[in-house]
Amino acid sequence: MIIYPHFGSVGGMREFHESLCDWYNNARGEPGHNPYQLAAEFQKRFVSAHAWPGDFHGRHSRILMNFILEQAGKPPSAVAEFDNDMLISSSQWAHEVEAGGDRYGRWHDKLEQSGGDIDPLDLFDLRPMMRRYQQMGGELSPFTPGELHDTVKYERLHAQLRPGTDPPDPQW
Repeated sequence: MIIYPHFGSVGGMREFHESLCDWYNNARGEPGHNPYQLAAEFQKRFVSAHAWPGDFHGRHSRILMNFILEQAGKPPSAVAEFDNDMLISSSQWAHEVEAGGDRYGRWHDKLEQSGGDIDPLDLFDLRPMMRRYQQMGGELSPFTPGELHDTVKYERLHAQLRPGTDPPDPQW
């Protein structure tokens, strides 16, 4: 269970954000700081505050994380699993953020080498996953707009399609 802080007022929320920015500026000024560790920790602190009602905290936090990385001269991070920011340790999350930067860098290099003319399936190395999906008799449009979806079913499906997983289960 996640318990979000209650700031009590707009002033309390402003104080939190100011202290987060002060922390970031101080950490950034330390010699030898690791930009991935700093960006990951900032993102984790920002998203865990859940400072306003509603959605988009995660997306907002990742935009800020990628801005921090770009300011440090690093590529943005295409993290593999967004929810890990709150489910693993800060050091593990920093490693995932760095791995996401490497992933983005590979995609960028591929796109540059192709002159911008590359099928997205090839750019993102999704062709083997597509073939597995087709072998499983996958639905052409598994998502009907406006309908609720069985997230467990699609998480299982995605796990089966990733390289290095067991053969497809016909009951997916």
